[in-house]
Amino acid sequence: MGGPHADAYSIGYVVQISLGIVIGLFVNMLVFPAVNLNDVGRQLSKYRSVLADHLSEVAGALTESWPPERDGWASRSDALVSISGDLRAALHQADDTRKVNPRDRIHHRDLSADFKDLVALETIAFHVRDLTEVLAGAAWGTPVDVELKPELRPSPSLALDAVAAVFRDWDSGNTDRTSYSAAADTLASLMTELDERRDSAPATSMGAATGIAMDIARILAALRSRLEQPPNRTTDA
Repeated sequence: MGGPHADAYSIGYVVQISLGIVIGLFVNMLVFPAVNLNDVGRQLSKYRSVLADHLSEVAGALTESWPPERDGWASRSDALVSISGDLRAALHQADDTRKVNPRDRIHHRDLSADFKDLVALETIAFHVRDLTEVLAGAAWGTPVDVELKPELRPSPSLALDAVAAVFRDWDSGNTDRTSYSAAADTLASLMTELDERRDSAPATSMGAATGIAMDIARILAALRSRLEQPPNRTTDA
């Protein structure tokens, strides 16, 4: 191939191929963000949104006629586990691909912060599932038959709504922590009310309400450490 100028032809062919590779890498680095990194951000946002919506729905159930007519929130544990698994898979895939992806030098995301967010969200989801089971037991006697007197429902409802607002602020990138302070104040009011009712309310009902309050306290504790960090975004270096 190339006749009497085979060497020149071969050199020219190699130069063309090399130039094509260089141009391809250059365009890849400058034009397209890392898809896996964008997916991580979407998965984190979905997790926070689902938790916020779930807590709002549970809060609403506490103010409805008892037992609540809407029961979708009582069977959402599997969905929370699935979302967590999808996020963890996306994080590991992004972590693996960025090691060999030159675009990460330009389109950067702090995956170590994302892993910390995942751990916090999984901890939160555990406590969300726990308080959901308590409330489902109070409403329908399953999976555990517990009691929650009507007078003990409004304050947990307010606290859950306040925590849902914290998730929405976190997802929007709002860092002023006003919603967190409001949720902490609402939880403190709930704890005070439970102390005041300790001698008058039935022990079984107090146990359920106290369990819910402790789950809310643990959720806020997990949120606090992540809210102190700036929002993580995929950025250009």
